[in-house]
Amino acid sequence: MARSEPIHTYMCIGTAILCFVGVVLIGINLLTDPEMNRGDIGGLIGALGGFYLATSSLWTRYARRFVADALIGRK
Repeated sequence: MARSEPIHTYMCIGTAILCFVGVVLIGINLLTDPEMNRGDIGGLIGALGGFYLATSSLWTRYARRFVADALIGRK
C-alpha cells in the first residue's frame, strides 16, 4: 500500500460525507421554504456532483482491488 493511498481514501470518505450532509441540509431547507432559487439549485448540483465523484473514486479503487484479489485467489 502506497503512503498516499490511505490519505486519498480518507479524503474521498470525508468528501462524500460532507456532500451527503450538504444535500440533506439543502433538502431540509427546501422542505421548510419550497421556493427554489439559483443558489439552492447550484448548491444541490454541486453537492450531488461531489458526492458522486467521491463515491465513484472509492468504488473504482476498491472494486478493482477485490477483482484482482479474486483473480489471484487471495483472501
